[in-house]
Amino acid sequence: MSDASADPPVKSQKKRPLRYKPSAGVYAFLDPRPNARRFSAKFAGLVLNQSFKGCALIFTPTEAPEIGAIVKLKLGPLDPVLAEIRWVDELRDGAYAVGLLLMI
Repeated sequence: MSDASADPPVKSQKKRPLRYKPSAGVYAFLDPRPNARRFSAKFAGLVLNQSFKGCALIFTPTEAPEIGAIVKLKLGPLDPVLAEIRWVDELRDGAYAVGLLLMI
């Protein structure tokens, strides 16, 4: 006989890292060539938010970014770092919101 009063299973609740608003005037630049010696920005975008592990951007690439792709990311005056594209949301007018995990 089943116990109807039993609590339903609880989904695991991973803590989401704290998100911070970007500093004014900070832009993101992406180079889709992670192994290139020199950084050459192919895309520029706005930083939506940032955390210690990653960031979310809005930009208008010529084609949809691929989840799992490794890119070079440059945030403002900081040196470029490798990042993995973790999620992509298509917005309107050819823009995409993209979540990146920093590989540092």
